Amino acid sequence: MSDPGMFFALLVDPEDAAPGPLRLELPPGTSPAVAAAALAAVFHADPGLERVEVTVGGQPLGVSRRERFAGALSEMGSREFGGGDHAALPGLSRRFALLRFACRDCDLAVLRVHADGQPPSCPDHGPMELTR
Repeated sequence: MSDPGMFFALLVDPEDAAPGPLRLELPPGTSPAVAAAALAAVFHADPGLERVEVTVGGQPLGVSRRERFAGALSEMGSREFGGGDHAALPGLSRRFALLRFACRDCDLAVLRVHADGQPPSCPDHGPMELTR
């Protein structure tokens, strides 16, 4: 059986460890395929975004950079974000919607694909607000 950590490693840049102002928080048990679909949705939604910190179940995976992520997709045979794999219709996943939370007092923002009843919290300013 393959190690899922190996597949998650394809999504992040081992040389970029500095946290960014945007974090994608995925729930525990998220598969690498769902994480990749969520990252594709994040980069598709914001063409100017170059990097995003990724966590699964509260555990940091690392930072995904647009260029590296797009390169990993092309190595796996995908032509572009949402390009389809001939087993599904092309386009972004319809299995989830990105929820954006932002701190009222600083630039910190968190994206989630789930709502577990508790909004994320800014370490300096407390609970964050759902912005879209």
